[in-house]
Amino acid sequence: MLKKIIEKIRSGMLREIIAETRWIYTQAIPYRSSILLYILLGLAAIVLGLGSSVASKYLIDAVTGGGAIAAAAVCYAVFAVVQLVFQAVTRRISARLSIRAGNEIRADVFARFLDVDWQSSLDYHSGDLLSRVNSDVSTVSESILGWIPSLITGLVQFFGTLTIILIYDPMMALIALLSAPVMVLLSRVMLKKMRSFGQDVRKAQADLIAFYEESLQNLQAIKSFSLHKRFTGRLHELQSLYRDVALDYNLFSVRIHLLLSIMGFAVSGGCFAWGVYRLWSGYITFGTMTLFLQMAGLLSASFSSLVSLVPSAISATVAAGRIMTILDLPREDSTLTDEAQNLLDHAAHGVGIRVENVSFAYRSEQPVLQDFSLHAAPDEIIGIVSPSGGGKTTLIRLLLGLIAPQSGAVLLESGDVSAPLQPGLRPLISYVAQEKVIFSGTVRDCLRLSDLTADDEELEYALRLSCAWDFVSALPQGLDTPLGERGSGLSEGQIQRLAIARAILSPAPVMLLDEATSALDPETEKAVLHGLLARQRTVVVTTHRPSVLTSCTRVYAIRSGRAVQLSDEEVAQYGR
Repeated sequence: MLKKIIEKIRSGMLREIIAETRWIYTQAIPYRSSILLYILLGLAAIVLGLGSSVASKYLIDAVTGGGAIAAAAVCYAVFAVVQLVFQAVTRRISARLSIRAGNEIRADVFARFLDVDWQSSLDYHSGDLLSRVNSDVSTVSESILGWIPSLITGLVQFFGTLTIILIYDPMMALIALLSAPVMVLLSRVMLKKMRSFGQDVRKAQADLIAFYEESLQNLQAIKSFSLHKRFTGRLHELQSLYRDVALDYNLFSVRIHLLLSIMGFAVSGGCFAWGVYRLWSGYITFGTMTLFLQMAGLLSASFSSLVSLVPSAISATVAAGRIMTILDLPREDSTLTDEAQNLLDHAAHGVGIRVENVSFAYRSEQPVLQDFSLHAAPDEIIGIVSPSGGGKTTLIRLLLGLIAPQSGAVLLESGDVSAPLQPGLRPLISYVAQEKVIFSGTVRDCLRLSDLTADDEELEYALRLSCAWDFVSALPQGLDTPLGERGSGLSEGQIQRLAIARAILSPAPVMLLDEATSALDPETEKAVLHGLLARQRTVVVTTHRPSVLTSCTRVYAIRSGRAVQLSDEEVAQYGR
Protein backbone atom coordinates (compact mmCIF):
# COMPACT_ATOMS: atom_id res chain seq x y z
CA MET A 1 0.00 0.00 0.00
CA LEU A 2 2.81 2.43 0.88
CA LYS A 3 4.40 1.72 -2.50
CA LYS A 4 1.16 2.59 -4.32
CA ILE A 5 0.79 5.83 -2.36
CA ILE A 6 4.35 6.82 -3.24
CA GLU A 7 3.67 6.04 -6.91
CA LYS A 8 0.57 8.24 -6.88
CA ILE A 9 2.49 11.09 -5.28
CA ARG A 10 5.26 10.76 -7.86
CA SER A 11 2.76 10.67 -10.71
CA GLY A 12 1.59 14.11 -9.66
CA MET A 13 -2.08 13.11 -9.37
CA LEU A 14 -2.24 13.85 -5.65
CA ARG A 15 -0.58 17.24 -6.11
CA GLU A 16 -3.04 18.06 -8.88
CA ILE A 17 -6.02 17.11 -6.72
CA ILE A 18 -4.73 19.21 -3.81
CA ALA A 19 -4.13 22.22 -6.08
CA GLU A 20 -7.55 21.89 -7.67
CA THR A 21 -9.23 21.51 -4.27
CA ARG A 22 -7.43 24.61 -3.02
CA TRP A 23 -8.65 26.56 -6.07
CA ILE A 24 -12.25 25.50 -5.44
CA TYR A 25 -11.83 26.64 -1.84
CA THR A 26 -10.67 30.08 -2.98
CA GLN A 27 -13.78 30.33 -5.17
CA ALA A 28 -15.95 29.54 -2.13
CA ILE A 29 -14.41 32.24 0.10
CA PRO A 30 -16.68 35.10 -1.11
CA TYR A 31 -19.72 33.02 -0.15
CA ARG A 32 -18.47 31.79 3.22
CA SER A 33 -21.23 33.49 5.23
CA SER A 34 -23.96 31.96 3.04
CA ILE A 35 -22.23 28.58 3.11
CA LEU A 36 -21.97 28.77 6.91
CA LEU A 37 -25.71 29.52 7.15
CA TYR A 38 -26.39 26.63 4.77
CA ILE A 39 -24.30 24.28 6.91
CA LEU A 40 -25.95 25.42 10.14
CA LEU A 41 -29.43 24.89 8.68
CA GLY A 42 -28.37 21.46 7.45
CA LEU A 43 -27.01 20.56 10.87
CA ALA A 44 -30.19 21.79 12.52
CA ALA A 45 -32.26 19.62 10.16
CA ILE A 46 -30.11 16.59 11.03
CA VAL A 47 -30.46 17.19 14.78
CA LEU A 48 -34.21 17.60 14.39
CA GLY A 49 -34.35 14.40 12.35
CA LEU A 50 -32.47 12.49 15.03
CA GLY A 51 -34.67 14.03 17.68
CA SER A 52 -37.76 12.99 15.72
CA SER A 53 -36.49 9.40 15.61
CA VAL A 54 -35.90 9.37 19.39
CA ALA A 55 -39.33 10.94 19.96
CA SER A 56 -40.91 8.20 17.82
CA LYS A 57 -39.39 5.60 20.18
CA TYR A 58 -41.05 7.15 23.22
CA LEU A 59 -44.31 7.59 21.32
CA ILE A 60 -44.42 3.88 20.41
CA ASP A 61 -43.43 2.88 23.95
CA ALA A 62 -46.19 5.12 25.30
CA VAL A 63 -48.76 3.53 23.01
CA THR A 64 -47.67 -0.08 23.68
CA GLY A 65 -46.76 0.18 27.34
CA GLY A 66 -48.68 3.14 28.65
CA GLY A 67 -47.36 6.62 29.28
CA ALA A 68 -47.63 10.25 28.24
CA ILE A 69 -48.85 9.66 24.66
CA ALA A 70 -49.90 13.25 24.04
CA ALA A 71 -46.56 14.73 25.09
CA ALA A 72 -44.61 12.21 23.00
CA ALA A 73 -46.87 12.82 19.98
CA VAL A 74 -46.53 16.61 20.24
CA CYS A 75 -42.75 16.32 20.60
CA TYR A 76 -42.57 14.01 17.56
CA ALA A 77 -44.78 16.31 15.45
CA VAL A 78 -42.82 19.46 16.39
CA PHE A 79 -39.51 17.84 15.51
CA ALA A 80 -40.86 16.57 12.17
CA VAL A 81 -42.53 19.85 11.09
CA VAL A 82 -39.59 22.05 12.05
CA GLN A 83 -37.25 19.67 10.23
CA LEU A 84 -39.35 20.01 7.06
CA VAL A 85 -39.24 23.83 7.34
CA PHE A 86 -35.47 23.80 7.77
CA GLN A 87 -35.08 21.50 4.78
CA ALA A 88 -37.22 23.79 2.60
CA VAL A 89 -35.23 26.89 3.63
CA THR A 90 -31.99 25.00 3.00
CA ARG A 91 -33.08 24.05 -0.52
CA ARG A 92 -33.96 27.69 -1.25
CA ILE A 93 -30.58 28.92 -0.03
CA SER A 94 -28.89 26.17 -2.02
CA ALA A 95 -30.58 27.26 -5.24
CA ARG A 96 -29.83 30.97 -4.73
CA LEU A 97 -26.21 30.39 -3.80
CA SER A 98 -25.57 27.90 -6.59
CA ILE A 99 -26.94 30.27 -9.24
CA ARG A 100 -25.10 33.26 -7.80
CA ALA A 101 -21.79 31.41 -7.52
CA GLY A 102 -22.17 29.93 -11.00
CA ASN A 103 -22.87 33.31 -12.59
CA GLU A 104 -20.05 35.10 -10.79
CA ILE A 105 -17.42 32.38 -11.35
CA ARG A 106 -18.47 32.08 -15.00
CA ALA A 107 -18.24 35.84 -15.49
CA ASP A 108 -14.83 35.92 -13.81
CA VAL A 109 -13.49 33.03 -15.89
CA PHE A 110 -14.90 34.57 -19.09
CA ALA A 111 -13.45 38.00 -18.32
CA ARG A 112 -10.05 36.56 -17.45
CA PHE A 113 -10.01 34.48 -20.61
CA LEU A 114 -10.63 37.62 -22.68
CA ASP A 115 -7.35 38.91 -21.23
CA VAL A 116 -5.42 35.79 -22.27
CA ASP A 117 -2.58 36.23 -24.71
CA TRP A 118 -4.15 35.80 -28.15
CA GLN A 119 -1.55 33.43 -29.57
CA SER A 120 -1.76 31.14 -26.53
CA SER A 121 -5.54 30.89 -26.91
CA LEU A 122 -5.17 29.37 -30.38
CA ASP A 123 -4.23 26.00 -28.84
CA TYR A 124 -7.85 25.55 -27.72
CA HIS A 125 -10.93 25.02 -29.85
CA SER A 126 -13.72 27.49 -29.15
CA GLY A 127 -16.09 24.59 -28.46
CA ASP A 128 -13.72 23.24 -25.82
CA LEU A 129 -13.53 26.69 -24.25
CA LEU A 130 -17.33 26.89 -24.27
CA SER A 131 -17.49 23.56 -22.46
CA ARG A 132 -15.08 24.79 -19.79
CA VAL A 133 -16.82 28.14 -19.28
CA ASN A 134 -20.24 26.54 -19.13
CA SER A 135 -20.40 22.95 -17.87
CA ASP A 136 -17.11 22.91 -15.92
CA VAL A 137 -17.97 26.14 -14.09
CA SER A 138 -21.43 24.74 -13.31
CA THR A 139 -19.83 21.65 -11.77
CA VAL A 140 -17.50 23.76 -9.63
CA SER A 141 -20.25 26.13 -8.48
CA GLU A 142 -22.49 23.21 -7.53
CA SER A 143 -19.64 21.59 -5.62
CA ILE A 144 -19.34 24.66 -3.38
CA LEU A 145 -22.64 23.60 -1.80
CA GLY A 146 -22.61 19.93 -2.73
CA TRP A 147 -19.21 18.94 -1.46
CA ILE A 148 -17.76 20.57 1.69
CA PRO A 149 -21.15 21.30 3.35
CA SER A 150 -22.32 17.78 2.48
CA LEU A 151 -19.14 16.37 3.98
CA ILE A 152 -19.69 18.26 7.23
CA THR A 153 -23.39 17.44 7.54
CA GLY A 154 -22.74 13.83 6.51
CA LEU A 155 -20.12 13.41 9.22
CA VAL A 156 -22.38 14.97 11.85
CA GLN A 157 -25.27 12.72 10.83
CA PHE A 158 -23.03 9.64 10.87
CA PHE A 159 -21.51 10.28 14.30
CA GLY A 160 -24.80 11.55 15.73
CA THR A 161 -26.57 8.38 14.61
CA LEU A 162 -23.71 6.21 15.87
CA THR A 163 -23.83 7.96 19.25
CA ILE A 164 -27.55 7.28 19.68
CA ILE A 165 -27.07 3.62 18.79
CA LEU A 166 -24.13 3.34 21.22
CA ILE A 167 -26.28 4.77 24.01
CA TYR A 168 -28.97 2.14 23.53
CA ASP A 169 -26.97 -0.86 22.24
CA PRO A 170 -23.17 -0.92 21.57
CA MET A 171 -23.40 -4.28 19.79
CA MET A 172 -25.73 -2.90 17.14
CA ALA A 173 -23.31 -0.03 16.56
CA LEU A 174 -20.59 -2.60 15.89
CA ILE A 175 -22.83 -4.43 13.40
CA ALA A 176 -23.65 -1.16 11.63
CA LEU A 177 -19.94 -0.38 11.25
CA LEU A 178 -19.02 -3.70 9.66
CA SER A 179 -19.15 -2.15 6.20
CA ALA A 180 -16.77 0.70 7.05
CA PRO A 181 -13.43 -1.02 6.18
CA VAL A 182 -14.77 -2.27 2.83
CA MET A 183 -16.09 1.17 1.94
CA VAL A 184 -12.79 2.84 2.83
CA LEU A 185 -10.94 0.43 0.52
CA LEU A 186 -13.58 0.96 -2.14
CA SER A 187 -13.12 4.72 -2.01
CA ARG A 188 -9.41 4.26 -2.85
CA VAL A 189 -10.35 2.39 -6.03
CA MET A 190 -13.05 4.95 -6.86
CA LEU A 191 -10.64 7.87 -6.54
CA LYS A 192 -8.44 6.91 -9.46
CA LYS A 193 -11.19 5.38 -11.60
CA MET A 194 -13.57 8.30 -11.19
CA ARG A 195 -10.89 10.85 -12.05
CA SER A 196 -9.96 8.96 -15.21
CA PHE A 197 -13.59 8.51 -16.26
CA GLY A 198 -14.36 12.15 -15.47
CA GLN A 199 -11.55 13.41 -17.69
CA ASP A 200 -12.54 11.12 -20.55
CA VAL A 201 -16.24 12.02 -20.39
CA ARG A 202 -15.56 15.77 -20.28
CA LYS A 203 -13.18 15.53 -23.22
CA ALA A 204 -15.77 13.60 -25.24
CA GLN A 205 -18.43 16.18 -24.36
CA ALA A 206 -16.10 19.04 -25.33
CA ASP A 207 -15.34 17.38 -28.68
CA LEU A 208 -19.06 17.10 -29.42
CA ILE A 209 -19.73 20.73 -28.50
CA ALA A 210 -16.79 21.85 -30.65
CA PHE A 211 -18.12 19.84 -33.59
CA TYR A 212 -21.64 21.27 -33.25
CA GLU A 213 -20.36 24.83 -32.98
CA GLU A 214 -17.96 24.56 -35.90
CA SER A 215 -20.57 22.87 -38.11
CA LEU A 216 -23.22 25.50 -37.43
CA GLN A 217 -20.77 28.33 -38.02
CA ASN A 218 -19.81 26.84 -41.40
CA LEU A 219 -23.25 25.68 -42.50
CA GLN A 220 -22.98 27.57 -45.79
CA ALA A 221 -19.73 25.79 -46.68
CA ILE A 222 -21.17 22.39 -45.71
CA LYS A 223 -24.10 22.93 -48.06
CA SER A 224 -21.96 24.45 -50.82
CA PHE A 225 -19.49 21.56 -50.87
CA SER A 226 -22.18 18.89 -50.37
CA LEU A 227 -20.56 17.74 -47.13
CA HIS A 228 -23.79 16.73 -45.39
CA LYS A 229 -23.06 12.99 -45.35
CA ARG A 230 -19.45 13.48 -44.34
CA PHE A 231 -20.35 15.69 -41.39
CA THR A 232 -23.21 13.42 -40.38
CA GLY A 233 -20.77 10.51 -40.41
CA ARG A 234 -18.29 12.47 -38.31
CA LEU A 235 -21.05 13.25 -35.82
CA HIS A 236 -21.86 9.55 -35.52
CA GLU A 237 -18.18 8.82 -34.85
CA LEU A 238 -18.01 11.42 -32.07
CA GLN A 239 -21.31 10.22 -30.62
CA SER A 240 -20.00 6.65 -30.61
CA LEU A 241 -16.87 7.72 -28.75
CA TYR A 242 -18.97 9.60 -26.20
CA ARG A 243 -21.38 6.65 -25.89
CA ASP A 244 -18.53 4.21 -25.21
CA VAL A 245 -16.95 6.44 -22.57
CA ALA A 246 -20.29 7.29 -20.95
CA LEU A 247 -21.40 3.65 -20.85
CA ASP A 248 -18.07 2.54 -19.35
CA TYR A 249 -18.54 5.20 -16.68
CA ASN A 250 -22.14 4.10 -16.18
CA LEU A 251 -21.12 0.43 -15.84
CA PHE A 252 -18.54 1.32 -13.22
CA SER A 253 -21.10 3.44 -11.35
CA VAL A 254 -23.72 0.67 -11.52
CA ARG A 255 -21.27 -1.86 -10.08
CA ILE A 256 -20.26 0.46 -7.27
CA HIS A 257 -23.89 1.31 -6.50
CA LEU A 258 -24.85 -2.36 -6.52
CA LEU A 259 -22.01 -3.22 -4.15
CA LEU A 260 -22.97 -0.37 -1.81
CA SER A 261 -26.63 -1.41 -1.93
CA ILE A 262 -25.77 -5.02 -1.11
CA MET A 263 -23.60 -3.91 1.80
CA GLY A 264 -26.31 -1.55 2.99
CA PHE A 265 -28.87 -4.33 2.79
CA ALA A 266 -26.55 -6.67 4.71
CA VAL A 267 -25.98 -4.09 7.45
CA SER A 268 -29.70 -3.26 7.70
CA GLY A 269 -30.52 -6.97 7.76
CA GLY A 270 -27.97 -7.62 10.47
CA CYS A 271 -29.29 -4.76 12.57
CA PHE A 272 -32.85 -5.94 12.02
CA ALA A 273 -31.97 -9.51 13.06
CA TRP A 274 -30.16 -8.27 16.16
CA GLY A 275 -33.06 -6.01 17.04
CA VAL A 276 -35.57 -8.85 16.64
CA TYR A 277 -33.42 -11.04 18.87
CA ARG A 278 -33.15 -8.33 21.53
CA LEU A 279 -36.89 -7.70 21.32
CA TRP A 280 -37.64 -11.44 21.57
CA SER A 281 -35.27 -11.72 24.53
CA GLY A 282 -37.10 -8.88 26.26
CA TYR A 283 -34.07 -6.59 26.47
CA ILE A 284 -35.65 -3.79 24.41
CA THR A 285 -39.11 -2.36 23.82
CA PHE A 286 -40.99 -1.99 20.53
CA GLY A 287 -40.07 1.70 20.53
CA THR A 288 -36.38 0.93 20.90
CA MET A 289 -36.68 -1.64 18.11
CA THR A 290 -38.18 1.01 15.84
CA LEU A 291 -35.43 3.43 16.81
CA PHE A 292 -32.75 0.84 16.03
CA LEU A 293 -34.18 0.22 12.58
CA GLN A 294 -34.30 3.95 11.83
CA MET A 295 -30.79 4.53 13.14
CA ALA A 296 -29.37 1.56 11.23
CA GLY A 297 -30.87 2.90 8.02
CA LEU A 298 -29.58 6.42 8.73
CA LEU A 299 -26.12 5.14 9.64
CA SER A 300 -25.84 3.10 6.46
CA ALA A 301 -27.25 5.93 4.35
CA SER A 302 -24.94 8.55 5.86
CA PHE A 303 -21.88 6.35 5.36
CA SER A 304 -22.91 5.64 1.77
CA SER A 305 -23.47 9.35 1.14
CA LEU A 306 -19.99 10.12 2.47
CA VAL A 307 -18.49 7.54 0.13
CA SER A 308 -20.61 8.84 -2.76
CA LEU A 309 -19.03 12.27 -2.22
CA VAL A 310 -15.89 10.84 -3.80
CA PRO A 311 -17.32 10.88 -7.36
CA SER A 312 -18.68 14.42 -6.98
CA ALA A 313 -15.40 15.59 -5.46
CA ILE A 314 -13.42 14.00 -8.29
CA SER A 315 -15.78 15.50 -10.87
CA ALA A 316 -15.35 18.92 -9.27
CA THR A 317 -11.55 18.69 -9.18
CA VAL A 318 -11.44 17.54 -12.82
CA ALA A 319 -13.62 20.52 -13.80
CA ALA A 320 -11.47 22.84 -11.69
CA GLY A 321 -8.33 21.51 -13.37
CA ARG A 322 -9.77 22.21 -16.82
CA ILE A 323 -10.65 25.76 -15.80
CA MET A 324 -7.28 26.34 -14.15
CA THR A 325 -5.53 25.27 -17.35
CA ILE A 326 -7.19 28.17 -19.15
CA LEU A 327 -6.61 30.64 -16.34
CA ASP A 328 -2.92 29.69 -16.24
CA LEU A 329 -2.41 30.76 -19.85
CA PRO A 330 -0.19 33.84 -20.30
CA ARG A 331 -2.23 37.03 -19.94
CA GLU A 332 -1.87 40.35 -21.64
CA ASP A 333 -0.50 43.16 -19.50
CA SER A 334 -2.75 46.19 -20.05
CA THR A 335 -0.88 48.33 -17.53
CA LEU A 336 0.21 51.58 -19.18
CA THR A 337 3.82 52.63 -18.90
CA ASP A 338 4.61 56.32 -18.36
CA GLU A 339 5.54 56.78 -22.02
CA ALA A 340 2.33 55.04 -23.12
CA GLN A 341 0.26 57.32 -20.89
CA ASN A 342 2.13 60.31 -22.28
CA LEU A 343 1.25 59.17 -25.79
CA LEU A 344 -2.42 58.85 -24.85
CA ASP A 345 -2.36 62.40 -23.55
CA HIS A 346 -1.11 63.63 -26.96
CA ALA A 347 -3.34 61.34 -29.10
CA ALA A 348 -5.73 64.19 -29.95
CA HIS A 349 -3.03 65.63 -32.24
CA GLY A 350 -3.01 62.47 -34.37
CA VAL A 351 -1.18 59.16 -34.02
CA GLY A 352 1.18 57.56 -36.52
CA ILE A 353 2.77 54.11 -36.77
CA ARG A 354 6.43 53.28 -37.05
CA VAL A 355 7.64 49.72 -37.58
CA GLU A 356 11.39 49.40 -37.08
CA ASN A 357 13.40 46.33 -38.17
CA VAL A 358 10.73 43.86 -37.06
CA SER A 359 11.20 40.11 -37.45
CA PHE A 360 8.54 37.55 -36.63
CA ALA A 361 8.09 33.81 -37.08
CA TYR A 362 5.27 31.55 -35.91
CA ARG A 363 6.95 29.26 -33.40
CA SER A 364 9.84 27.44 -35.10
CA GLU A 365 8.82 28.15 -38.69
CA GLN A 366 10.59 30.34 -41.24
CA PRO A 367 10.31 34.08 -40.51
CA VAL A 368 7.22 35.66 -42.09
CA LEU A 369 8.63 39.15 -41.60
CA GLN A 370 12.34 39.88 -41.42
CA ASP A 371 13.95 43.27 -40.79
CA PHE A 372 10.62 44.85 -41.76
CA SER A 373 10.25 48.65 -41.51
CA LEU A 374 7.60 51.19 -42.55
CA HIS A 375 6.11 54.48 -41.43
CA ALA A 376 2.50 55.76 -41.56
CA ALA A 377 1.61 59.31 -40.53
CA PRO A 378 -1.78 60.93 -39.82
CA ASP A 379 -3.86 61.74 -42.95
CA GLU A 380 -2.07 59.01 -44.89
CA ILE A 381 -3.40 55.81 -46.41
CA ILE A 382 -0.62 53.24 -46.55
CA GLY A 383 -1.17 50.26 -48.83
CA ILE A 384 0.39 46.85 -48.17
CA VAL A 385 0.56 44.24 -50.91
CA SER A 386 2.02 40.76 -51.08
CA PRO A 387 1.21 37.35 -52.50
CA SER A 388 -1.15 35.16 -50.50
CA GLY A 389 0.65 34.04 -47.35
CA GLY A 390 3.25 36.78 -47.82
CA GLY A 391 2.75 38.40 -44.41
CA LYS A 392 -0.09 40.95 -44.73
CA THR A 393 -2.27 39.42 -42.02
CA THR A 394 0.77 38.85 -39.79
CA LEU A 395 1.59 42.57 -40.09
CA ILE A 396 -1.97 43.47 -39.09
CA ARG A 397 -1.70 41.22 -36.02
CA LEU A 398 1.55 42.95 -35.06
CA LEU A 399 -0.06 46.37 -35.48
CA LEU A 400 -2.95 45.24 -33.27
CA GLY A 401 -0.58 43.98 -30.59
CA LEU A 402 -2.01 40.45 -30.83
CA ILE A 403 1.48 39.07 -31.40
CA ALA A 404 4.86 40.53 -30.44
CA PRO A 405 7.92 40.68 -32.71
CA GLN A 406 10.90 38.51 -31.88
CA SER A 407 13.10 41.50 -32.68
CA GLY A 408 12.58 45.13 -33.63
CA ALA A 409 9.75 47.35 -32.41
CA VAL A 410 6.27 48.56 -33.35
CA LEU A 411 5.81 52.14 -32.16
CA LEU A 412 2.89 54.54 -31.99
CA GLU A 413 3.88 58.19 -32.16
CA SER A 414 2.29 61.61 -31.89
CA GLY A 415 4.63 64.45 -32.78
CA ASP A 416 7.80 63.97 -30.74
CA VAL A 417 6.11 61.54 -28.34
CA SER A 418 6.28 57.80 -29.01
CA ALA A 419 5.72 54.52 -27.17
CA PRO A 420 6.00 50.82 -28.02
CA LEU A 421 2.66 49.28 -28.96
CA GLN A 422 1.12 47.40 -26.03
CA PRO A 423 -2.37 46.08 -25.20
CA GLY A 424 -3.17 49.21 -23.16
CA LEU A 425 -2.77 51.34 -26.32
CA ARG A 426 -5.15 49.22 -28.41
CA PRO A 427 -8.03 51.75 -27.94
CA LEU A 428 -6.05 54.02 -30.28
CA ILE A 429 -6.60 51.54 -33.12
CA SER A 430 -9.78 50.58 -34.97
CA TYR A 431 -9.84 47.48 -37.13
CA VAL A 432 -11.91 46.13 -40.01
CA ALA A 433 -11.28 42.46 -40.78
CA GLN A 434 -11.76 40.66 -44.04
CA GLU A 435 -14.00 38.02 -42.45
CA LYS A 436 -17.45 38.72 -41.04
CA VAL A 437 -17.26 40.36 -37.62
CA ILE A 438 -20.90 41.28 -37.10
CA PHE A 439 -22.64 40.36 -33.85
CA SER A 440 -26.34 39.63 -33.56
CA GLY A 441 -28.52 42.57 -32.55
CA THR A 442 -29.87 45.63 -34.34
CA VAL A 443 -27.90 47.72 -36.83
CA ARG A 444 -27.72 50.38 -34.13
CA ASP A 445 -26.29 47.89 -31.62
CA CYS A 446 -23.70 46.73 -34.16
CA LEU A 447 -22.48 50.28 -34.88
CA ARG A 448 -22.41 51.39 -31.25
CA LEU A 449 -19.96 48.66 -30.28
CA SER A 450 -17.22 51.18 -31.03
CA ASP A 451 -18.96 54.17 -29.41
CA LEU A 452 -21.84 53.61 -26.98
CA THR A 453 -22.62 57.36 -26.86
CA ALA A 454 -23.06 57.84 -30.62
CA ASP A 455 -26.41 59.47 -31.51
CA ASP A 456 -28.42 58.90 -34.67
CA GLU A 457 -26.78 61.85 -36.42
CA GLU A 458 -23.32 60.39 -35.82
CA LEU A 459 -24.50 56.96 -36.92
CA GLU A 460 -25.84 58.38 -40.16
CA TYR A 461 -22.60 60.30 -40.76
CA ALA A 462 -20.51 57.11 -40.38
CA LEU A 463 -22.89 55.16 -42.59
CA ARG A 464 -22.70 57.82 -45.31
CA LEU A 465 -18.88 57.84 -45.17
CA SER A 466 -18.87 54.06 -45.61
CA CYS A 467 -21.47 54.23 -48.40
CA ALA A 468 -23.86 52.18 -46.23
CA TRP A 469 -26.59 54.73 -45.55
CA ASP A 470 -28.60 54.01 -48.68
CA PHE A 471 -29.18 50.34 -47.90
CA VAL A 472 -29.54 50.82 -44.12
CA SER A 473 -32.18 53.54 -44.52
CA ALA A 474 -34.06 51.21 -46.89
CA LEU A 475 -34.20 48.37 -44.35
CA PRO A 476 -37.68 47.66 -42.86
CA GLN A 477 -36.81 49.18 -39.47
CA GLY A 478 -33.81 51.26 -40.46
CA LEU A 479 -31.24 51.42 -37.67
CA ASP A 480 -33.45 49.23 -35.51
CA THR A 481 -33.51 46.34 -38.00
CA PRO A 482 -32.35 43.12 -36.31
CA LEU A 483 -29.28 41.42 -37.78
CA GLY A 484 -28.81 37.66 -37.71
CA GLU A 485 -25.70 35.84 -36.55
CA ARG A 486 -22.62 37.08 -38.45
CA GLY A 487 -24.83 39.49 -40.41
CA SER A 488 -27.02 36.85 -42.04
CA GLY A 489 -29.53 38.46 -44.38
CA LEU A 490 -27.02 41.00 -45.71
CA SER A 491 -24.65 40.73 -48.65
CA GLU A 492 -20.88 40.53 -48.20
CA GLY A 493 -20.52 44.10 -49.42
CA GLN A 494 -23.18 45.38 -47.03
CA ILE A 495 -21.52 43.60 -44.10
CA GLN A 496 -18.15 45.14 -45.01
CA ARG A 497 -19.64 48.62 -45.22
CA LEU A 498 -21.29 48.21 -41.81
CA ALA A 499 -17.98 47.06 -40.35
CA ILE A 500 -16.23 50.10 -41.86
CA ALA A 501 -18.95 52.42 -40.49
CA ARG A 502 -18.44 50.90 -37.06
CA ALA A 503 -14.69 51.57 -37.30
CA ILE A 504 -15.35 55.15 -38.45
CA LEU A 505 -17.46 55.75 -35.34
CA SER A 506 -14.53 54.73 -33.16
CA PRO A 507 -12.56 57.70 -31.84
CA ALA A 508 -9.35 55.75 -32.51
CA PRO A 509 -6.90 57.81 -34.63
CA VAL A 510 -5.46 54.73 -36.37
CA MET A 511 -7.46 52.44 -38.65
CA LEU A 512 -6.36 49.06 -39.99
CA LEU A 513 -8.17 47.51 -42.96
CA ASP A 514 -7.33 43.87 -43.69
CA GLU A 515 -8.70 43.23 -47.19
CA ALA A 516 -11.72 45.06 -45.82
CA THR A 517 -12.99 46.39 -49.15
CA SER A 518 -12.67 43.12 -51.08
CA ALA A 519 -16.46 42.76 -51.45
CA LEU A 520 -17.00 46.35 -52.69
CA ASP A 521 -17.10 47.47 -56.27
CA PRO A 522 -14.20 49.77 -57.33
CA GLU A 523 -16.32 52.92 -57.33
CA THR A 524 -17.72 52.31 -53.84
CA GLU A 525 -14.29 51.26 -52.65
CA LYS A 526 -12.73 54.53 -53.78
CA ALA A 527 -15.50 56.58 -52.15
CA VAL A 528 -15.08 54.69 -48.86
CA LEU A 529 -11.30 55.22 -48.77
CA HIS A 530 -11.63 58.96 -49.42
CA GLY A 531 -14.32 59.11 -46.73
CA LEU A 532 -11.91 57.65 -44.20
CA LEU A 533 -9.50 60.57 -44.65
CA ALA A 534 -12.28 62.96 -43.68
CA ARG A 535 -11.70 61.88 -40.08
CA GLN A 536 -7.95 62.67 -40.22
CA ARG A 537 -6.74 59.20 -39.39
CA THR A 538 -3.72 57.11 -40.08
CA VAL A 539 -4.96 54.31 -42.33
CA VAL A 540 -3.12 51.07 -43.17
CA VAL A 541 -4.85 48.86 -45.72
CA THR A 542 -3.75 45.42 -46.89
CA THR A 543 -5.07 44.50 -50.29
CA HIS A 544 -4.49 42.58 -53.49
CA ARG A 545 -6.71 44.88 -55.57
CA PRO A 546 -5.02 47.47 -57.85
CA SER A 547 -8.05 49.78 -57.54
CA VAL A 548 -7.24 50.41 -53.86
CA LEU A 549 -3.62 51.31 -54.47
CA THR A 550 -4.39 54.45 -56.50
CA SER A 551 -6.01 55.95 -53.39
CA CYS A 552 -2.98 55.25 -51.18
CA THR A 553 -0.35 57.80 -50.16
CA ARG A 554 2.36 55.16 -50.33
CA VAL A 555 2.38 51.49 -51.17
CA TYR A 556 4.71 48.85 -49.71
CA ALA A 557 5.21 45.37 -51.08
CA ILE A 558 6.32 42.59 -48.73
CA ARG A 559 9.20 40.79 -50.43
CA SER A 560 11.26 38.16 -48.63
CA GLY A 561 9.79 39.42 -45.38
CA ARG A 562 10.87 43.03 -45.94
CA ALA A 563 8.90 46.18 -46.84
CA VAL A 564 9.80 47.60 -50.25
CA GLN A 565 8.17 50.90 -51.22
CA LEU A 566 6.74 50.80 -54.75
CA SER A 567 7.23 53.64 -57.21
CA ASP A 568 4.25 55.29 -58.92
CA GLU A 569 4.99 53.30 -62.05
CA GLU A 570 5.09 50.02 -60.10
CA VAL A 571 1.81 50.90 -58.39
CA ALA A 572 0.22 51.65 -61.77
CA GLN A 573 1.44 48.32 -63.17
CA TYR A 574 0.59 46.25 -60.07
CA GLY A 575 -1.75 43.39 -60.77
CA ARG A 576 -1.65 43.72 -64.55
